[in-house]
Amino acid sequence: MRYLIVLFFSCFAFESLSQDTIFLKDSSEINCSIKEIKEGSLIYTRNDEISPLYELMISKVLYVEFESGRLDSLNAYRIVEQFVVENYNEADSKKAYLSGFQDGFKIYNGRSVKMATSITTFILPPLGLATTVITAGIPPNANLLIQNESPSNSYINGFQAGTILKKRKKAWQGFGLGLGITIGLSLSIALVVGAG
Repeated sequence: MRYLIVLFFSCFAFESLSQDTIFLKDSSEINCSIKEIKEGSLIYTRNDEISPLYELMISKVLYVEFESGRLDSLNAYRIVEQFVVENYNEADSKKAYLSGFQDGFKIYNGRSVKMATSITTFILPPLGLATTVITAGIPPNANLLIQNESPSNSYINGFQAGTILKKRKKAWQGFGLGLGITIGLSLSIALVVGAG
């Protein structure tokens, strides 16, 4: 019985890794431990190796997710450039929507949704299916919009669409994970009982 408990909790061990994550403007991520934030630069060490200190310009950073789950766009350390949009057209609207969609998909972290649906599915698969369908239909909180101080409506709509898609994806991944664990555990118990 102890082995089953250890097996169950080891399936979720990857969710509990604590680290800072830097999301760059070129769509790449750096898993690290941030040591210091200075004006104009960020000093960090990588988690995957014993490494020296690295320095990164804040102008290359989209936002930072700290190990506590808090998001920070580092606007206090960034030089803000003001510009005025004089000519608004439909191409800019589509570009803003696409940019908002990509940012929303990248920024939204659906770990809690994935964990909740996988645990519910593991405990009782029909209830897990109902929870997944209901969870996937509810849009996430709107307080994730941190990048622009006054974004356009197209950007906001794209951002919301990106977060909704990411939440649905995480909910169904959690359902698949929970169902896979349930089926695998059932088969292994059946093999052990059948062999004995």
